[in-house]
Order: sequence, then C-alpha cells, then structure tokens
Amino acid sequence: LIKKKKLILPKLLLFTVDTFYFQLKKLAKKFYFGDNIIDLIGIDVRNHLGLEKFAKVEAEDRIVIVPQCLRHVKCPARLDSMIGIACKECGLCILKDLKAEAEKLGYGFYIVPGGRFVQRIVKTVKPKAALGVACIKDLNIAMHELAGTKTVVQGVPLLKDRCVQTQVNT
Repeated sequence: LIKKKKLILPKLLLFTVDTFYFQLKKLAKKFYFGDNIIDLIGIDVRNHLGLEKFAKVEAEDRIVIVPQCLRHVKCPARLDSMIGIACKECGLCILKDLKAEAEKLGYGFYIVPGGRFVQRIVKTVKPKAALGVACIKDLNIAMHELAGTKTVVQGVPLLKDRCVQTQVNT
C-alpha cells in the first residue's frame, strides 16, 4: 500500500508501529513474517511522509550519512572524531563513488561508525534534510530519533545486514 501511495492514516500507522514496536516484532516473528517487517514498515512510512518535504530542501542543506560497514576490510581511512571516517578515495569500495555523487549533487557526505555519531553530526551540521543508509533496524531507529528534530529524513536500507563489506542499492 505504501508503494502504491494508497496509505490510509500514515501517521496513525507510524504511531502504532513506534508505540508497540517490540510487541509487533514478536508478533511478526511468531507468524513467520520475520521481525524486519516492522522496521521496514517504519522506514517506508517515514519515507512516504517526508518525501515532499525532502524534495523541497536545497541540495546544499542536505547530507548523506552512510555506515562504515560499506568500507573494504583493507580501507586506509581513519576515524575523525568530528566528521566520522575520512574517506581517502582509494577505490577499494563503493564509498568513493557514493561520496563523489553526493558531492556532485551538493550534499554533505559522512561515513559513520554508529547511530550516536549520526546524532552528533546532525547536531553539529544542522542540515535541513538527511539521507541515511543503514541496516534495517538501525535505520528505522535513527529515522525515529531524528523525527524529533527539524531535519527531514529519508532512508535507504542496506541490501544485506552485515557489519563488514555490506552492500547498498545504488
């Protein structure tokens, strides 16, 4: 229904998913849907609700935040306490291309080691919009946490939930 834009009362659905998150995850698992379905619903509804607002934000007021798990295991980049992982554009992984595309569009680009770092960047940079990439559960949680800020959020889940050399649909 979300993809067909036939979502009825999306804010009520999102409130229900957020309020009964753990209970719905247990229920989904019990009925063999997998507990990721609840996080996917949260992501899709938030994307649906924020799409028009995100589109209205100027590119220079947007940032892209990606997880460090997209890095190659032999990545030479190091963690900077203010900006996250400082990509050396070595070409071992997809991050060089993602960074180049984001910068071409005028977006700020950040590679982060975890969710708390996302909050630090948003608090420091104060973007009007953020495009987040993460594993399904972490993405839903981050989008939920940022919903309380003035930052409009869109999310792209990783194709595989792993902590090393994972993949995202580009």
